[in-house]
Amino acid sequence: MNEYSPHRPFQHRAAILVTIMPLLICLLLLASSPANAGESIRITGTDGTAQTWAPARIKEVLASDLKAKHTANAIPLLALLEGAGVPVALKMDPKADPKSKNYNLRLAVVIEAGDGYTATFSLAELMPEIGGKEVWLALDEDGKPLTERDGLARMIVPSDKMPARWVRDVVGISVVDPAAATTRPATQRAGG
Repeated sequence: MNEYSPHRPFQHRAAILVTIMPLLICLLLLASSPANAGESIRITGTDGTAQTWAPARIKEVLASDLKAKHTANAIPLLALLEGAGVPVALKMDPKADPKSKNYNLRLAVVIEAGDGYTATFSLAELMPEIGGKEVWLALDEDGKPLTERDGLARMIVPSDKMPARWVRDVVGISVVDPAAATTRPATQRAGG
């Protein structure tokens, strides 16, 4: 029985491969998962400057605002915008120039998904003094990274009757001033 067999080394190697194969597959899956890819969400302000916020940074910098929502750790969108330097406070000044008075009330927040899907909120509807709408950025689910379909973060809007603005795979958040957009009357557009 202890005789040399040219097949024994092969059988030994096959047994080792069978034993470690599941571990290798798990390591490959973890290395390729979006949560471990070092990706971040881009937040662009009205001045065009952009910042990147990885889920770990959001959890660390805004830890006091982090709430468990729907089995997910989530951060209010307004808190994330404020953390990124977007002016979110309402400043009432009856003597202010009408062109700049309550400037942030005219701003829109555009949420962009990896597949190009977008949803928009007015900044005013997010502000507690005006709309008070709760919009959450979920960073994980049940303490685990989000699914590949949900990407790094998922937008949750509990008060919306339909989940049309529940954006999966959030890759960008832009604050824009629609009044500053260049527009032309419909009669001046091409073909019209």
